[in-house]
Amino acid sequence: MVQRHYPEAPLVGVCTAIWRGERMVLVQRGREPNQGQWAMPGGLVDVGEALAEAARREVLEETALKIALPALVEPFEIIRHDNDGRVAHHYILIMHAIECLDGEPIAGDDAAAVGWYSLSEMEQLDLTGNTLALAATAKRHLGLA
Repeated sequence: MVQRHYPEAPLVGVCTAIWRGERMVLVQRGREPNQGQWAMPGGLVDVGEALAEAARREVLEETALKIALPALVEPFEIIRHDNDGRVAHHYILIMHAIECLDGEPIAGDDAAAVGWYSLSEMEQLDLTGNTLALAATAKRHLGLA
């Protein structure tokens, strides 16, 4: 089992922006970290798993959507310190993006809820960190903005 809290090294994960027209899929986290907040589907990469395959697997597990191989967009980091200044969490996440023209998401795995949201609707949600900015970046990357 990977130690997520006070890890010995950064953890590598993926997230995927799945767009359909003006809306993107978001999942409400059902467990920590970020329980109750909304984010792109994603999670840690398994040893020996390619990044794009990890993105597809996480999308399937959290939303039941079967997607083609998504495009790599950009990496970003999440580093959180505790009150004593120690690193409590350190993730290196690789964002992917894809346009999904069919299928409806169903909450699964560690997702409490799932749905399609426009950028303006996302502003009303309790989003994780930089989800809104990343969603806009992915939309531009796909040529939808």
